[in-house]
Amino acid sequence: MALDAFRIPPVPAPAFLSTAASVVAEANVRFEETKRLHSEIFQRHPSSEWRFDNVMLPLIHQYNQNMLTMWRTQYNSEFTTDKELREKSDDIYENWEDKIEVEGFDAQFCEAIQVVVDADEEGLDSESRKWLEVEHLACFQGGKYLKGDTKQKFDDLGTEATTLKKAFLADIKPESEIEWFTREELEGVPLASLNRFRQGEGENEGKLGVTFRQLDYLQVMEFAERSETRQRMIIRRDNLYPENVPRLASLTKVRAERVDLLGYGSWAEYRLSNKMMQTPKRVNDFLKDLVRALVPTAKRTVQRLKGLKRELTRRRGEEPLRLGGGGGGGGGGEGGDTTDNHYFLWDNWILQRLLLEEEYKVDERETSAYFSANATEDAMLRIFEGVFGLSFEEITGENLDKVSSTGNGPDVLYHHDDSLRLFAVWNDDRGSTDFLGYLYFDIYAHKGKVVDSIFTKPMLPLKYATMSGTKGVQDFLELPSVMLENFVYNPEVLQAISRHWSYIKPEYRQAFLKESGGEESTEQPPERLPIHLAENLVKSRFGNFALEHLRIAFFSLFDQRIHTFPAATLASFDFTAYWNRLRPAVAQTQGMEVYNSDFHWGHAYSGMTFPANAYNAVYYQYNLCRAWAMDIYETMFARDPLNPAVGRRWRHVVLERAGVVPPVQTLVDFMGREPNVDALKRAVERAEEEQHARLQEQNPAEEEEEQGDIERTIPAKRPRLSPGRADNDDDDDDDDEAGAKDAQE
Repeated sequence: MALDAFRIPPVPAPAFLSTAASVVAEANVRFEETKRLHSEIFQRHPSSEWRFDNVMLPLIHQYNQNMLTMWRTQYNSEFTTDKELREKSDDIYENWEDKIEVEGFDAQFCEAIQVVVDADEEGLDSESRKWLEVEHLACFQGGKYLKGDTKQKFDDLGTEATTLKKAFLADIKPESEIEWFTREELEGVPLASLNRFRQGEGENEGKLGVTFRQLDYLQVMEFAERSETRQRMIIRRDNLYPENVPRLASLTKVRAERVDLLGYGSWAEYRLSNKMMQTPKRVNDFLKDLVRALVPTAKRTVQRLKGLKRELTRRRGEEPLRLGGGGGGGGGGEGGDTTDNHYFLWDNWILQRLLLEEEYKVDERETSAYFSANATEDAMLRIFEGVFGLSFEEITGENLDKVSSTGNGPDVLYHHDDSLRLFAVWNDDRGSTDFLGYLYFDIYAHKGKVVDSIFTKPMLPLKYATMSGTKGVQDFLELPSVMLENFVYNPEVLQAISRHWSYIKPEYRQAFLKESGGEESTEQPPERLPIHLAENLVKSRFGNFALEHLRIAFFSLFDQRIHTFPAATLASFDFTAYWNRLRPAVAQTQGMEVYNSDFHWGHAYSGMTFPANAYNAVYYQYNLCRAWAMDIYETMFARDPLNPAVGRRWRHVVLERAGVVPPVQTLVDFMGREPNVDALKRAVERAEEEQHARLQEQNPAEEEEEQGDIERTIPAKRPRLSPGRADNDDDDDDDDEAGAKDAQE
């Protein structure tokens, strides 16, 4: 990773010197440049002369500069600790497109796009044609070709949708919500976490305050032994944002009404038209196929988790609570039903942790000692260097001055904790030594931080900024990173990237000895992760695998359903009841409906950002990319994970072309076929066989719960669209109506 002589990149690293005034000034400069260029181009050339080279290219170059400014502005939103700078950056970033539209720049641009597309010029390269295709669709979907009252209504609905979306997202502040507990109620939670929780005052004197940010919330859900404590957290979490329930209903209705003006049958149809999956039917078929494949395994896993729950109850010397007869959600008995017969939302995290520890002998605290942050990062980068033909050179000390445009190294670091690391990334393949970009590693939470790592320059060799990096096809974007996760699920690779923290520095060994009692004769653990622990870690991947995928599929199906209905159906659709009925059928977890048959007890979706943000109608990408990534890995990498020929082919055939060639085609070119879910199914089946054999050894009389019928809650068909709309679905209308009725009920 490091060379004898430091290579100075040809492009300086970004300097984090922005102020609230400077970001406003830079945005104003870009706006005036854009305004001047539009005036020059459209005054000089009548529409009969509009061509790609004399209209589109100058605008593209200007828009690339605008994107760079917006990228820097977004940077400030995601990393700065300066409140005024963050708020001003947010304002500029969120309102830039509105400002462009008010001036009419986008209308001129889209008019020119239409003329150039109609001209179908010869001699344009494939990337330029792809750019035209992408931008032309964006103009159409943005309503730029609508006229008169229809255009006005489209714009008004867009304004209303934006207002609802912003209000929905602004309401979600988990770090500001606190639930107070006594130390006894938090029994089992690690001391380090207890010390981090807020200290109560006044009426909460002597209590500890737990926020609902993930770092705090999950410590309680994974370790608090009292079921009542975890139940309180769930009930409070699922009722934090009641105002967002009607907001989401209104938002989905407005979205459906808006795209109806463009001729789309649903918001999901609109959103998927430029994605890999293309239609709601393909997405729903994929999700239902996945659910059917995983539910049997998930049900058997739940049976084992219930056994752990009974053991936890017995160990604590408690009796399970009795439930009233006829409880909803499945499993209610006639007076003899107890909480131990149910797998509740508040059981999920602690029981899954216990399963890994007791059945797979994986103690997260023990194994984590072998994966300290910097050492693991370095080991992974070494693997990526060899497999993908890259070189990662860390920039520290006086070399920071050399890459800074100001000559002052600290200016290129947006905070100065040791956890922030900066790398220069170089090409090291095919004899090339091209500079590819800067990579920041920033994996710990800190004030003002939103994301974990960033590239400051697209790594893909493309002409147009709008088609590079994270601007590509949305349901493809998770695939490359998810595919890399498969590399570590190999015992040899796990050993290679592991190192016990006590070996990293001499002072760490002394700290280890002090923790162990201070004796110099104390034997250190093995430097590398022992092979039996590595093998257990790999096996444990599938311990909760089905439940984890079904949890994501539950979100994905909810997301698809609420964005597939027409506006008329959404006006009376019961979002909360559907959420609480869908969850036990898919995710296999029950809630308070078991106690009182009330399917309106909580609305967790109101505190989740995906229905409103950029992942709306596309949340399925997490299921899709995980399933396809497993197929890609098993087919192309599993036999020899570190084979550089395969790794570099992946880089050149798939990653470098994904912005120009349809992503599915790049995968076909790489694999020889389109990926599918078969590898995931096979992996689950193999894990099932191993688990069954292990259980048979432990308890030959182990009984397994039969598979339930999920079709009552997951409609087999899409709802019928408005008369005259293209459905892209061969299902008959009667079945569509039945599916919509089932979903509402």
